[in-house]
Amino acid sequence: MDDQENITDKVKAIARQRAQEVLAQTHANGRALVEPHLVAIYRPSKSEKAAPEQCGTGFLIAHKGRPVLFTAKHSLYGENFDEDPMEKSIFTNGHLTQIRDLKSHELVEDPENDLLALYV
Repeated sequence: MDDQENITDKVKAIARQRAQEVLAQTHANGRALVEPHLVAIYRPSKSEKAAPEQCGTGFLIAHKGRPVLFTAKHSLYGENFDEDPMEKSIFTNGHLTQIRDLKSHELVEDPENDLLALYV
């Protein structure tokens, strides 16, 4: 096993741990969370002149006073997991905003389920 594989394994372990922590915290505080709000997720259209296409949905909850978006991994990565999640967009403050332009665009993934979360 080379150094690159060791680093990759460590990053995966950290991501798995963070996802489990976020999901555990959310579950533990479930009764205190605000009512979920549906969020449409968009991908860039194939034509520059066309409007973005809706490719999924998610919902917002409040966690420690911050909004968290929960969605299916395939909504951001695509059905074949060949799409860049940072190119996907959601509406924030009335404007369509790419994930990469959000204040926090760290994706926390559940390794065993088609689920991810990120602060928005």
